[in-house]
Amino acid sequence: MEKNHFSREEAKERIIGASVKLFSEKGFDGTRVNEIAAAADVNKALIYYYFDNKEAILDQLLNQILNNVTSLSTTFVQKSIRQMIQDGRLCIMKDRLHFANEAALENFLSHIQNFNNQILDYAMNNRKLIRILMTESLKESKHKNDLIQFIKELGKAAENPIIRTIREANADFPLSNNFIFLRFFFHPVSIINFAVYYETYQKICGLSESKMRTAMLNSIRTLSNSFVSGNDIILQTEA
Repeated sequence: MEKNHFSREEAKERIIGASVKLFSEKGFDGTRVNEIAAAADVNKALIYYYFDNKEAILDQLLNQILNNVTSLSTTFVQKSIRQMIQDGRLCIMKDRLHFANEAALENFLSHIQNFNNQILDYAMNNRKLIRILMTESLKESKHKNDLIQFIKELGKAAENPIIRTIREANADFPLSNNFIFLRFFFHPVSIINFAVYYETYQKICGLSESKMRTAMLNSIRTLSNSFVSGNDIILQTEA
């Protein structure tokens, strides 16, 4: 039977969508290319036109997730941290974020909450895909530790888009070897974990999605507020 004719972009999107669905249902190893073709309603040859093999599809999915999360994070830094440094409302010190006044601090915390909302929305909407990537990252395969490696790469100042963005506003940004500053913004990991295991958590607690979402965001807000002292956010308490 002749397959439907789709535009190149639409055909590729259908292949990606079918792959996510099948990988989540049958696992990466349990999914065959001809099954992806059937689910996407495209010829098998078309899949090999866009992708060398099944692993290449997973590579694109991984890059898609990492690029989107990085983009959300960089946008947050540009609109909050960098802008506040340029306006003289924020000074990043070795052990703290110092704000010019209480209003500046509250504005910053509001930006963090909005960022958390965006990360949670993205993680919940893409939790099947993220779950696949987490599973493959733990297996003995070419993708083993991919997500862990990504986090390690963010720890390198030269490649870190967050650090680069901040240094556009403050070339003397004091980056310590233990990256205390970055640890403060590590809560997206817990949000992603929440999204990946959402169905399991819901069965355990029996709450609606809206109540679980509110509880998650409130816990992160409480954690962020626990670092506040006066007009500072304390990043390191020991010498």
